[in-house]
Amino acid sequence: MKLPVLVFPSSMFTYTKTNKTLVCEASDMGNRHLQRLYDDACDVGFIVKSDTTGSLVTYYMSNVLKDAEEEILGWEYRPTVESIHSVPSCVNIKVVVFND
Repeated sequence: MKLPVLVFPSSMFTYTKTNKTLVCEASDMGNRHLQRLYDDACDVGFIVKSDTTGSLVTYYMSNVLKDAEEEILGWEYRPTVESIHSVPSCVNIKVVVFND
């Protein structure tokens, strides 16, 4: 079962069209981007609500970005399968949350 997850407005992200990426800093999200998405899995993420269309897209953490010293630089998120089915235009859009 899907758990209640915080919804963040798309306006809080900067969109980079060339690499189809939404970007923000963890502190802008109140460091609440690592919420459990399902009661039967350990996937973490959040929901982005489009300010334009009102569409909701759930993103799950797909990668932890680290430097050579293994310091966390940020987290990369991808849309869930359910979100891709309901909002097909999100299929190639990723989110990067920088560790600030």
